[in-house]
Amino acid sequence: GSQFAVVVAGVKQCFITDAATGKVTVTIKGHLDPVLSCAQSKDGKFLVTTSADCTVVLWDMTNGKKLREVPVNFQANVCAVSDDSEIVATTSTEDFVHLWDAKQCEPLYTFTRHSATIFSVGFCRKGNLFASGATNGEVMVWSYPSGEVRAAFNKHRSSVLAVSFSHDGRRLCTVDKENVRCWDLFTNHCVFTRDIKGNVAVGPGTNDDRRGTGPQVADEPVRFLSCAMIACNLIVVTQSNRFVLVLDPNHGSEILSIQTKAIATAIGMSFNGDTVFIGDMHGNQYRLKLQFLPRDVKAFNLGAKPYSKEKNAKID
Repeated sequence: GSQFAVVVAGVKQCFITDAATGKVTVTIKGHLDPVLSCAQSKDGKFLVTTSADCTVVLWDMTNGKKLREVPVNFQANVCAVSDDSEIVATTSTEDFVHLWDAKQCEPLYTFTRHSATIFSVGFCRKGNLFASGATNGEVMVWSYPSGEVRAAFNKHRSSVLAVSFSHDGRRLCTVDKENVRCWDLFTNHCVFTRDIKGNVAVGPGTNDDRRGTGPQVADEPVRFLSCAMIACNLIVVTQSNRFVLVLDPNHGSEILSIQTKAIATAIGMSFNGDTVFIGDMHGNQYRLKLQFLPRDVKAFNLGAKPYSKEKNAKID
């Protein structure tokens, strides 16, 4: 779309920004405590925010007016919106994932299979699949409205910070503070594991936990913070050393490395995934435009061939 939403740490407002100019077009106001997360509908009609004031609110993205409120009675840590913009997902401090009808804010389903607090959720574009990651390292892929668990991964040894499906629904990327993993959802095998030091293990035998102190900045170990799968199944990850990496989806190798002004914590993308929006802790926004040659698109499909050296990208 032409707009994307930004949450600044510790701030009670949420900002809707023009994707082309980076200027704030609408400021969302109304929460009594800091906004924790936000998610916008693919049709660009509404934005969902969760707050420490234990409210989940839907807002009109064109004027910032409150549309309706999801009737939660708990603090919702994160939220997500389905690709058809009909379902809103929220997590609770009770280890549950709640699905709500976006139009009426009526409850649809509650997923209760996790055994720890959930801090990462995501819808799949293909089929009624949903992924959720918990603080104990659990990752579950399940279908709605049945709640049937399609896959369960427990190889992370710390909180799962983000989950993201590929556009074709065949891969899932998950990240904790020390490892980013890519999963094949047909075989439920790990495609690769990349640790914070850049070491990569490829293939089904990569389910081991890869640990390391990682590079140091100001005596603090560098950590992964977030991940997203974009066009051609490429993987974008942010790190606490202010670097954003673009990784090959089959081998985990680094394709691009970009440094931001402050620590980047949020990743968004255009509908087709070729434009990536990045937000840092100081409220700066970045737009990364990936430019693919036809052979690059072919190369990054599953069973990829080596990527073209002619591919380039620009960051605004």
